[in-house]
Amino acid sequence: MEQYQLPRRAALAKIALGPANYTTSSVRISTEGIAYMGLSPFKFLPAGIDANLFRPRVRLLTDSEVFSTLYRAAGFEPKPSDKGNYHREVVRIFDGLEGAAKFFGSQVGSGLLSQYLLKEPSASGQGVLLNNDRRYLDFAAIAAASHCYGAETVALIDDLIALGVLSRGLVLKCGRCSYSAWYHVADVTQEFACARCRQTQQYKHEHWRDPNEPSWYYDLNEVVYQFYSHNGLVPMLSLLALSKRGKESLLYIPETRLDGGAIGSGKEIDFTVSIDGDLCLGEATVSSALGQTATEETKRLADLRKLCEAMGANAVVLSTLSGAWSKQTTARAGSEFASSRVQVIFLTKADLPNFQEWERVT
Repeated sequence: MEQYQLPRRAALAKIALGPANYTTSSVRISTEGIAYMGLSPFKFLPAGIDANLFRPRVRLLTDSEVFSTLYRAAGFEPKPSDKGNYHREVVRIFDGLEGAAKFFGSQVGSGLLSQYLLKEPSASGQGVLLNNDRRYLDFAAIAAASHCYGAETVALIDDLIALGVLSRGLVLKCGRCSYSAWYHVADVTQEFACARCRQTQQYKHEHWRDPNEPSWYYDLNEVVYQFYSHNGLVPMLSLLALSKRGKESLLYIPETRLDGGAIGSGKEIDFTVSIDGDLCLGEATVSSALGQTATEETKRLADLRKLCEAMGANAVVLSTLSGAWSKQTTARAGSEFASSRVQVIFLTKADLPNFQEWERVT
Protein backbone atom coordinates (compact mmCIF):
# COMPACT_ATOMS: atom_id res chain seq x y z
CA MET A 1 0.00 0.00 0.00
CA GLU A 2 1.72 3.16 -1.19
CA GLN A 3 1.90 6.23 1.05
CA TYR A 4 0.56 4.27 4.01
CA GLN A 5 2.95 2.84 6.58
CA LEU A 6 1.74 1.93 10.04
CA PRO A 7 4.02 2.24 13.06
CA ARG A 8 5.69 -1.09 13.71
CA ARG A 9 3.71 -1.95 16.82
CA ALA A 10 2.11 -5.26 17.74
CA ALA A 11 -1.03 -3.54 19.04
CA LEU A 12 -1.92 -2.46 15.50
CA ALA A 13 -1.33 -5.71 13.69
CA LYS A 14 -4.42 -7.68 14.66
CA ILE A 15 -6.94 -4.86 14.19
CA ALA A 16 -5.53 -4.01 10.77
CA LEU A 17 -5.93 -7.58 9.50
CA GLY A 18 -8.78 -10.06 9.79
CA PRO A 19 -10.03 -12.64 10.47
CA ALA A 20 -10.44 -12.43 14.23
CA ASN A 21 -8.50 -15.63 14.95
CA TYR A 22 -5.19 -14.00 14.02
CA THR A 23 -2.87 -13.50 16.99
CA THR A 24 0.09 -11.18 17.44
CA SER A 25 2.37 -14.18 16.84
CA SER A 26 0.98 -14.75 13.35
CA VAL A 27 0.66 -11.16 12.12
CA ARG A 28 2.92 -8.14 12.51
CA ILE A 29 3.73 -4.73 11.05
CA SER A 30 7.02 -4.80 9.13
CA THR A 31 9.01 -2.17 7.27
CA GLU A 32 7.38 -3.44 4.09
CA GLY A 33 3.81 -3.37 5.42
CA ILE A 34 1.56 -5.94 7.09
CA ALA A 35 3.03 -9.45 7.26
CA TYR A 36 1.02 -12.52 8.25
CA MET A 37 1.18 -16.31 8.34
CA GLY A 38 -0.39 -17.39 5.08
CA LEU A 39 -0.97 -21.07 5.84
CA SER A 40 -3.71 -22.29 8.15
CA PRO A 41 -2.50 -24.25 11.17
CA PHE A 42 -5.14 -26.85 10.28
CA LYS A 43 -4.16 -29.29 7.55
CA PHE A 44 -6.65 -30.12 4.82
CA LEU A 45 -4.21 -31.55 2.34
CA PRO A 46 -6.74 -33.52 0.27
CA ALA A 47 -8.56 -30.28 -0.44
CA GLY A 48 -5.47 -28.71 -2.01
CA ILE A 49 -3.32 -25.70 -1.14
CA ASP A 50 -6.09 -23.13 -1.63
CA ALA A 51 -8.09 -24.62 1.21
CA ASN A 52 -5.14 -24.12 3.54
CA LEU A 53 -4.59 -20.42 2.80
CA PHE A 54 -5.87 -17.55 4.89
CA ARG A 55 -7.62 -14.85 2.87
CA PRO A 56 -7.42 -11.84 5.16
CA ARG A 57 -9.21 -8.55 4.67
CA VAL A 58 -6.87 -5.61 5.19
CA ARG A 59 -8.46 -2.60 6.87
CA LEU A 60 -6.85 0.81 6.47
CA LEU A 61 -6.93 2.33 9.94
CA THR A 62 -7.64 6.02 10.28
CA ASP A 63 -4.98 8.19 11.89
CA SER A 64 -7.20 8.51 14.96
CA GLU A 65 -7.60 4.71 15.23
CA VAL A 66 -3.86 4.17 14.92
CA PHE A 67 -2.80 6.48 17.71
CA SER A 68 -5.78 5.83 20.00
CA THR A 69 -4.89 2.13 19.87
CA LEU A 70 -1.25 2.84 20.69
CA TYR A 71 -2.08 5.17 23.57
CA ARG A 72 -4.54 2.71 25.09
CA ALA A 73 -2.02 -0.13 24.76
CA ALA A 74 0.39 2.05 26.77
CA GLY A 75 -2.18 2.65 29.52
CA PHE A 76 -3.49 6.07 28.48
CA GLU A 77 -7.00 7.19 27.56
CA PRO A 78 -6.68 9.72 24.70
CA LYS A 79 -9.26 12.41 24.00
CA PRO A 80 -9.15 15.23 21.43
CA SER A 81 -8.42 18.57 23.08
CA ASP A 82 -10.15 21.80 22.09
CA LYS A 83 -7.07 22.87 20.12
CA GLY A 84 -6.96 19.47 18.46
CA ASN A 85 -10.56 19.94 17.32
CA TYR A 86 -9.76 23.43 16.00
CA HIS A 87 -6.90 21.93 13.98
CA ARG A 88 -9.09 19.24 12.44
CA GLU A 89 -11.72 21.77 11.41
CA VAL A 90 -9.35 24.22 9.72
CA VAL A 91 -7.67 21.33 7.87
CA ARG A 92 -11.13 20.32 6.65
CA ILE A 93 -11.96 23.90 5.60
CA PHE A 94 -8.77 24.25 3.55
CA ASP A 95 -8.91 20.69 2.20
CA GLY A 96 -5.71 19.44 3.78
CA LEU A 97 -2.77 20.20 6.05
CA GLU A 98 -0.69 21.97 3.42
CA GLY A 99 -3.59 24.09 2.17
CA ALA A 100 -4.32 25.27 5.70
CA ALA A 101 -0.66 25.94 6.49
CA LYS A 102 -0.23 27.97 3.31
CA PHE A 103 -3.11 30.27 4.24
CA PHE A 104 -2.25 30.73 7.92
CA GLY A 105 1.45 31.13 7.20
CA SER A 106 1.13 33.53 4.26
CA GLN A 107 1.34 37.31 4.44
CA VAL A 108 -2.30 37.51 3.38
CA GLY A 109 -3.57 35.05 5.98
CA SER A 110 -1.40 36.04 8.92
CA GLY A 111 -1.99 39.76 8.31
CA LEU A 112 -5.74 39.33 8.11
CA LEU A 113 -6.01 37.05 11.13
CA SER A 114 -3.76 39.25 13.26
CA GLN A 115 -6.08 42.17 12.54
CA TYR A 116 -9.07 40.15 13.73
CA LEU A 117 -7.24 39.47 17.01
CA LEU A 118 -6.46 43.17 17.56
CA LYS A 119 -8.01 44.58 20.75
CA GLU A 120 -7.42 48.27 19.96
CA PRO A 121 -10.47 50.59 19.83
CA SER A 122 -12.42 50.87 16.59
CA ALA A 123 -10.76 53.07 13.99
CA SER A 124 -11.09 53.86 10.31
CA GLY A 125 -9.29 51.23 8.24
CA GLN A 126 -8.93 48.89 11.24
CA GLY A 127 -12.47 47.58 11.69
CA VAL A 128 -14.72 47.81 14.75
CA LEU A 129 -14.32 46.19 18.17
CA LEU A 130 -17.72 45.39 19.66
CA ASN A 131 -19.03 44.52 23.11
CA ASN A 132 -18.44 40.79 22.61
CA ASP A 133 -14.68 41.49 22.37
CA ARG A 134 -14.66 40.50 18.71
CA ARG A 135 -13.44 42.59 15.81
CA TYR A 136 -15.30 42.95 12.51
CA LEU A 137 -13.57 44.22 9.40
CA ASP A 138 -14.94 46.17 6.48
CA PHE A 139 -13.52 46.21 2.95
CA ALA A 140 -10.90 48.87 3.69
CA ALA A 141 -9.69 47.06 6.83
CA ILE A 142 -9.39 43.72 4.99
CA ALA A 143 -7.44 45.39 2.17
CA ALA A 144 -5.00 47.03 4.59
CA ALA A 145 -4.48 43.94 6.75
CA SER A 146 -4.05 41.48 3.87
CA HIS A 147 -2.01 43.80 1.63
CA CYS A 148 -4.48 43.13 -1.17
CA TYR A 149 -6.04 46.02 -3.01
CA GLY A 150 -8.89 46.63 -5.44
CA ALA A 151 -9.84 43.51 -7.40
CA GLU A 152 -7.49 41.40 -5.26
CA THR A 153 -9.49 42.28 -2.13
CA VAL A 154 -12.76 41.46 -3.88
CA ALA A 155 -11.40 38.06 -4.92
CA LEU A 156 -10.00 37.38 -1.44
CA ILE A 157 -13.33 38.12 0.24
CA ASP A 158 -15.21 35.97 -2.29
CA ASP A 159 -12.81 33.06 -1.71
CA LEU A 160 -12.97 33.24 2.07
CA ILE A 161 -16.76 33.48 2.09
CA ALA A 162 -16.93 30.43 -0.20
CA LEU A 163 -14.70 28.52 2.22
CA GLY A 164 -16.73 29.61 5.23
CA VAL A 165 -13.82 31.55 6.75
CA LEU A 166 -15.65 34.88 6.54
CA SER A 167 -19.33 35.78 6.79
CA ARG A 168 -20.91 39.00 5.53
CA GLY A 169 -23.21 41.11 7.68
CA LEU A 170 -24.04 44.51 9.17
CA VAL A 171 -23.05 46.28 12.37
CA LEU A 172 -26.16 47.90 13.84
CA LYS A 173 -26.97 49.76 17.06
CA CYS A 174 -30.26 49.12 18.82
CA GLY A 175 -32.50 52.18 19.11
CA ARG A 176 -33.97 50.86 22.35
CA CYS A 177 -31.00 49.66 24.50
CA SER A 178 -28.08 51.16 22.47
CA TYR A 179 -26.37 47.77 22.10
CA SER A 180 -24.11 47.50 19.02
CA ALA A 181 -23.73 44.08 17.44
CA TRP A 182 -22.88 42.34 14.19
CA TYR A 183 -25.77 40.65 12.33
CA HIS A 184 -25.32 37.97 9.68
CA VAL A 185 -26.83 38.92 6.33
CA ALA A 186 -29.19 35.93 6.59
CA ASP A 187 -30.66 37.36 9.82
CA VAL A 188 -31.44 40.82 8.46
CA THR A 189 -34.36 41.80 6.25
CA GLN A 190 -35.73 45.34 6.36
CA GLU A 191 -35.63 44.87 10.12
CA PHE A 192 -33.37 43.36 12.74
CA ALA A 193 -33.93 41.96 16.25
CA CYS A 194 -31.53 43.35 18.86
CA ALA A 195 -29.11 40.68 20.10
CA ARG A 196 -29.52 41.95 23.67
CA CYS A 197 -33.09 43.20 24.26
CA ARG A 198 -34.65 41.32 21.28
CA GLN A 199 -36.55 44.43 20.15
CA THR A 200 -37.45 44.11 16.47
CA GLN A 201 -36.99 47.38 14.58
CA GLN A 202 -36.48 48.78 11.12
CA TYR A 203 -32.87 49.79 10.69
CA LYS A 204 -32.48 53.43 9.75
CA HIS A 205 -29.66 55.91 9.44
CA GLU A 206 -29.19 56.20 13.22
CA HIS A 207 -28.60 52.44 13.51
CA TRP A 208 -25.42 52.20 11.42
CA ARG A 209 -21.98 53.74 11.60
CA ASP A 210 -21.56 55.14 8.11
CA PRO A 211 -22.81 58.57 7.03
CA ASN A 212 -25.04 57.46 4.17
CA GLU A 213 -25.51 53.75 3.49
CA PRO A 214 -24.66 50.85 5.85
CA SER A 215 -21.40 49.04 5.03
CA TRP A 216 -20.75 45.34 4.98
CA TYR A 217 -18.66 44.04 7.87
CA TYR A 218 -17.08 40.60 7.86
CA ASP A 219 -17.05 38.14 10.76
CA LEU A 220 -14.27 35.58 11.15
CA ASN A 221 -15.25 31.92 11.57
CA GLU A 222 -15.07 31.19 15.31
CA VAL A 223 -13.05 27.98 14.92
CA VAL A 224 -10.53 29.78 12.71
CA TYR A 225 -10.33 32.54 15.33
CA GLN A 226 -9.75 30.05 18.14
CA PHE A 227 -7.18 28.09 16.14
CA TYR A 228 -5.09 31.16 15.36
CA SER A 229 -5.44 32.80 18.77
CA HIS A 230 -4.22 29.58 20.45
CA ASN A 231 -1.05 29.48 18.31
CA GLY A 232 -2.27 26.52 16.30
CA LEU A 233 -0.01 27.50 13.41
CA VAL A 234 3.21 26.28 15.10
CA PRO A 235 2.17 22.59 15.42
CA MET A 236 0.71 22.77 11.91
CA LEU A 237 3.96 24.04 10.37
CA SER A 238 5.90 21.50 12.43
CA LEU A 239 3.83 18.63 11.04
CA LEU A 240 4.31 19.92 7.51
CA ALA A 241 8.07 20.18 8.05
CA LEU A 242 8.15 16.60 9.34
CA SER A 243 6.13 15.39 6.35
CA LYS A 244 8.91 16.62 4.05
CA ARG A 245 11.41 14.45 5.94
CA GLY A 246 9.50 11.28 5.17
CA LYS A 247 9.66 9.41 1.90
CA GLU A 248 6.20 7.87 1.83
CA SER A 249 3.80 8.04 4.74
CA LEU A 250 2.67 10.62 7.27
CA LEU A 251 0.02 9.72 9.84
CA TYR A 252 -0.77 12.08 12.69
CA ILE A 253 -3.24 13.39 15.21
CA PRO A 254 -3.19 16.97 16.55
CA GLU A 255 -3.18 17.98 20.21
CA THR A 256 -4.52 15.22 22.43
CA ARG A 257 -5.45 15.11 26.11
CA LEU A 258 -4.16 12.04 27.95
CA ASP A 259 -5.67 10.61 31.13
CA GLY A 260 -4.00 7.95 33.24
CA GLY A 261 -0.71 6.31 32.41
CA ALA A 262 2.83 7.17 33.46
CA ILE A 263 2.47 10.96 33.59
CA GLY A 264 -0.88 11.39 35.35
CA SER A 265 -4.22 12.68 34.06
CA GLY A 266 -5.01 15.85 32.19
CA LYS A 267 -1.70 16.18 30.31
CA GLU A 268 -1.63 17.22 26.66
CA ILE A 269 0.72 16.40 23.80
CA ASP A 270 0.76 18.83 20.87
CA PHE A 271 0.99 16.21 18.13
CA THR A 272 1.59 12.50 17.64
CA VAL A 273 3.02 11.50 14.27
CA SER A 274 4.26 8.47 12.38
CA ILE A 275 6.81 9.22 9.64
CA ASP A 276 7.31 6.19 7.42
CA GLY A 277 6.43 4.03 10.44
CA ASP A 278 8.65 5.85 12.95
CA LEU A 279 6.62 7.06 15.94
CA CYS A 280 7.32 10.60 17.17
CA LEU A 281 5.72 12.76 19.87
CA GLY A 282 5.90 16.53 19.57
CA GLU A 283 5.73 19.78 21.49
CA ALA A 284 5.43 23.12 19.69
CA THR A 285 5.68 26.66 21.04
CA VAL A 286 6.25 30.26 19.98
CA SER A 287 8.80 30.61 22.78
CA SER A 288 12.45 29.56 22.97
CA ALA A 289 11.74 27.47 26.09
CA LEU A 290 9.24 24.81 27.20
CA GLY A 291 8.40 26.54 30.48
CA GLN A 292 8.46 29.91 32.17
CA THR A 293 10.77 28.59 34.90
CA ALA A 294 13.53 26.01 35.06
CA THR A 295 11.40 23.84 37.35
CA GLU A 296 8.43 23.94 34.99
CA GLU A 297 10.58 23.09 31.98
CA THR A 298 12.39 20.25 33.75
CA LYS A 299 9.05 18.73 34.78
CA ARG A 300 7.70 18.98 31.22
CA LEU A 301 10.78 17.31 29.76
CA ALA A 302 10.57 14.52 32.34
CA ASP A 303 6.92 13.93 31.45
CA LEU A 304 7.81 13.84 27.75
CA ARG A 305 10.52 11.25 28.36
CA LYS A 306 8.17 9.05 30.39
CA LEU A 307 5.49 9.35 27.72
CA CYS A 308 7.92 8.54 24.90
CA GLU A 309 9.24 5.49 26.74
CA ALA A 310 5.75 4.25 27.58
CA MET A 311 4.75 4.60 23.92
CA GLY A 312 8.01 3.16 22.57
CA ALA A 313 8.48 6.32 20.52
CA ASN A 314 11.46 6.63 18.20
CA ALA A 315 11.82 10.39 18.71
CA VAL A 316 10.51 13.48 20.45
CA VAL A 317 10.17 16.65 18.37
CA LEU A 318 10.64 20.03 20.04
CA SER A 319 9.56 22.80 17.67
CA THR A 320 9.58 26.57 18.11
CA LEU A 321 8.64 29.57 16.00
CA SER A 322 11.55 31.35 17.65
CA GLY A 323 14.85 31.69 15.81
CA ALA A 324 16.55 29.33 18.26
CA TRP A 325 15.98 27.27 21.37
CA SER A 326 17.55 28.66 24.51
CA LYS A 327 20.85 27.04 25.50
CA GLN A 328 19.31 26.05 28.83
CA THR A 329 16.43 24.24 27.10
CA THR A 330 18.68 22.26 24.75
CA ALA A 331 20.95 21.35 27.67
CA ARG A 332 18.04 20.20 29.84
CA ALA A 333 16.55 18.19 26.98
CA GLY A 334 19.89 16.55 26.28
CA SER A 335 20.33 15.67 29.93
CA GLU A 336 16.79 14.30 30.35
CA PHE A 337 16.99 12.03 27.29
CA ALA A 338 20.68 11.10 27.64
CA SER A 339 19.96 7.62 29.00
CA SER A 340 16.97 7.04 26.72
CA ARG A 341 16.82 5.50 23.27
CA VAL A 342 14.50 8.31 22.20
CA GLN A 343 16.07 10.73 19.72
CA VAL A 344 15.53 14.46 20.36
CA ILE A 345 14.76 16.49 17.22
CA PHE A 346 14.93 20.28 17.54
CA LEU A 347 13.08 22.43 15.01
CA THR A 348 13.31 26.24 14.85
CA LYS A 349 11.75 28.89 12.65
CA ALA A 350 14.33 28.25 9.93
CA ASP A 351 13.22 24.60 9.71
CA LEU A 352 9.53 25.43 9.31
CA PRO A 353 7.85 26.15 5.95
CA ASN A 354 7.74 29.82 5.00
CA PHE A 355 4.82 30.75 2.77
CA GLN A 356 4.75 34.22 1.24
CA GLU A 357 1.73 33.78 -0.98
CA TRP A 358 -1.59 32.00 -0.67
CA GLU A 359 -2.95 30.39 -3.82
CA ARG A 360 -6.64 31.01 -4.40
CA VAL A 361 -8.72 27.86 -4.16
CA THR A 362 -11.86 28.84 -6.08
